[in-house]
Amino acid sequence: MSFLYPQFLFALFALAIPVIIHLFNFRRYKKIFFTNVRFLTDIQKESKSKNRLRNLLLLLLRLLALACIIIAFAQPYLPHKQNTTTPGKNYVSIYVDNSFSMSNQSKEGDLLQVAKAKAEEIAKAYRESDAYQLITNDFDLANQRWMNKSEFLQALTTVNTSPSSRKISDIYSRARESFRQADSKNKFAYWISDFQENMADLKNVPPDSNIETNLIPLTAAKQNNLYIDSVWFDAEIWQLNQNDEIHVRIVNASDEAVEDGTLTLKINGAQKSLANFKIAPHSEITQDIKFTITEDGFNKAEISLTDYPITFDDLMYFSFPVSKNIPILAINADNPGKSIAKAFKAEKAFDYTEASQNNLDYSSFPKYKFIILNELPSISSGLATALETFIEKGGNVLIVPPAQDMDATSYNQFTGMVNADQYGAVNTAAVGLETIDLHNPFFHNMFDGSPGTMPQLKKYYKLGRTAHSAASSLLKINNGDPFFDVVQVKKGYLYTMAAPLEADWSNFSNHPLFLPVLYKMALFYNNTSKIYYTISKDNELQLQVQPEDKDEAFKLKSKNFEVFPEQRTVDGNLTLFTEGHIKEAGQYELYINKKEKPSDLLYVYSFNYDRSESEMKFASADKLKEEGARLHTRVLSPDVASLTHEIKSLQEGSKFWKWFILSAIFLLIAESVISRSSISRKS
Repeated sequence: MSFLYPQFLFALFALAIPVIIHLFNFRRYKKIFFTNVRFLTDIQKESKSKNRLRNLLLLLLRLLALACIIIAFAQPYLPHKQNTTTPGKNYVSIYVDNSFSMSNQSKEGDLLQVAKAKAEEIAKAYRESDAYQLITNDFDLANQRWMNKSEFLQALTTVNTSPSSRKISDIYSRARESFRQADSKNKFAYWISDFQENMADLKNVPPDSNIETNLIPLTAAKQNNLYIDSVWFDAEIWQLNQNDEIHVRIVNASDEAVEDGTLTLKINGAQKSLANFKIAPHSEITQDIKFTITEDGFNKAEISLTDYPITFDDLMYFSFPVSKNIPILAINADNPGKSIAKAFKAEKAFDYTEASQNNLDYSSFPKYKFIILNELPSISSGLATALETFIEKGGNVLIVPPAQDMDATSYNQFTGMVNADQYGAVNTAAVGLETIDLHNPFFHNMFDGSPGTMPQLKKYYKLGRTAHSAASSLLKINNGDPFFDVVQVKKGYLYTMAAPLEADWSNFSNHPLFLPVLYKMALFYNNTSKIYYTISKDNELQLQVQPEDKDEAFKLKSKNFEVFPEQRTVDGNLTLFTEGHIKEAGQYELYINKKEKPSDLLYVYSFNYDRSESEMKFASADKLKEEGARLHTRVLSPDVASLTHEIKSLQEGSKFWKWFILSAIFLLIAESVISRSSISRKS
């Protein structure tokens, strides 16, 4: 047993007072007059032993009553085995999980509201003079300072659900950093959460015997959730009036099957398509939705389903740019072949432009998606540098070699810059092409079956690979030599052909394979833009349109929000940093500051909430105890009648001062009864 105020025990010396009183009281004599003195001897013999016993009993009762009162003032208690509290100020850090999973319902109501109520109960277990800290998933620095109790309770009322999700190890690191400012050994951490498995990484928390950690796990009445996990296209470029298909992954993280689910697709505010689906418990499916693109420009889309009570993941935003046509530039020699011009001019999906090699504007290259070097006799160093930059930033380039007077050195200097194949001597052997590998992503959805007889070659340039070559063959000659190769250069692709499109070289330009391959080169590019981004994870946005003045201030804007994100040049590209700025899912438009007309729109970015909160898998109390054993953590039940009383009991142990007061009252009553009975007998 321990005492909260042991100095009061010195008052036990006062027990000598009733002893002294009794001694003096016993020494006083009283004269009694008798008519006959012979009765005196009988009276003394009868009362002497009884008086001595009664007086000793009264003395004992008074001593015990006084001792109980003194001990009660010293406040005796039996300390808890794990209690490390020492006299002084307490520092209390409380984490309230306000992630989206806390919008689930428990028997007591919304989990977040229950968590806030538990946090208030914890605060009430400590003194007004103690220091308090409130941590949420927002990592709001204003709340993470040390506050008094009233400030803490006020900050607690402002906590709402947040798209941010934090791991326990991150929470611990944040609290531990704050505890370094504490000038007391009494450091207490309380974590109130549903403890989803993806955040309860107690194994990554370093042990610290100076911090007493307590976990309060909350449990939902039903752990069910149906949500949209992801959305994607097969297409990498979108064109007006194109029939397209989007794929939607749906996850059922519940114990009940869904028999009549409905997906709704909206584009630019108009409903485009509906799809019905069924999904078994604890499973996922991919639902395909077909639609037709009817508007050019930036298409803002959203796909949704209906679920309750967790709704943040029922809607997913995405966006994609639609061009009326794809801009293509052909750089021609003096007398180029006509096959390429004929192919692109016949298709409205392409905006075909021709330019002479002697009259080029390199600054115009970024506005094109595909550039063709159409039988140029040589490649100048200036053109090679401009093409390298164009490819690195996401453009595609096709080399069609000339039929005669080829400057192989200039060609190979350019291909060497991008680790592509080197042009060698002409091989005049008549050969054919090998069968296409239809599993290659380049040929995906290009043919329903085999393209039939392959093209024949009369002669071709031998493409050689150096030790640094990163090229791969899309079409091979049946002797193993490459005919049509590709190399990825950062964001773009360089295609090299082994022969010009002249009839005396091959029949490739007249073969059914020619147009699909040519069009695919224009369409198959590395689209670095995403159709959507994840809040708190995707914090870097590379501008798809590079402005003339990179010092311009850019603004992201939605319906009721706008922000000027930090901007830096990374690898030659202007990049915007959105960390901490985007907190709500939706469509965000990018403008240059003070230019907000529809025609000034640079790009549209779609942001969605992180789906890590969607999976209904939680760490049990037993698992938390097991993993937290090395940290000496306690798992407190949220079902106790009073968390305040539970914590006080743990901190202060079992108190006994009330029992000593009651004992003192009982002893004084007994003493009074015995004293009165003695007086009445004497009278």
